[in-house]
Amino acid sequence: MKVLKFGGSSVANAENIEKVVDIVKRSAAADACVVVLSAMQGTTDGLIDLGRTAERGDDGFIGQLDEIRDRHFSVIAKLFDGRGSAAISEFVAAELDELESIAEGVRRVRELTTKTLDRILSFGEVASTKIVAAKLAADGIENEWHDSRFLIRTDSNHGFAAVNFDESNRRIKAEINGSNAKLHIVPGFI
Repeated sequence: MKVLKFGGSSVANAENIEKVVDIVKRSAAADACVVVLSAMQGTTDGLIDLGRTAERGDDGFIGQLDEIRDRHFSVIAKLFDGRGSAAISEFVAAELDELESIAEGVRRVRELTTKTLDRILSFGEVASTKIVAAKLAADGIENEWHDSRFLIRTDSNHGFAAVNFDESNRRIKAEINGSNAKLHIVPGFI
């Protein structure tokens, strides 16, 4: 089994995602693959800024969220050209709605805990991997998306969590080995 890792610049825009999809298609044709993806370039920094803005009680986080929203929906529009994008658009919209709700809660209490920041940051990886998985499926490449938040076990030291490798490896093996899929897509930094 191959493990392919793509960073933020690899999924920064629709053109780069198309290149990732081509690489993944070729690799998956030869061998089973796990594909690990980062958030789209700039998204993690944008999410940190969004959380910090909300923490100051500043509703400017809404504009920051709109920039993140626009970037993701622009990529979806270019990748799918209107065909087969409804499900991924609905998923990303729901995630963004939840993100807005979390940020509004942060703004109201003017407190951003490391646990809440970790939750805010997870949006980027979840969205990028779901978009790539949907693009692969739209191109006829069967794949299975796995939520690494349920696979990777850590301690409760949010922001600086230490991985419990024994438990994480057990969960990953059970998940991957229990699947008939040849291609697995997982979020990276969560």
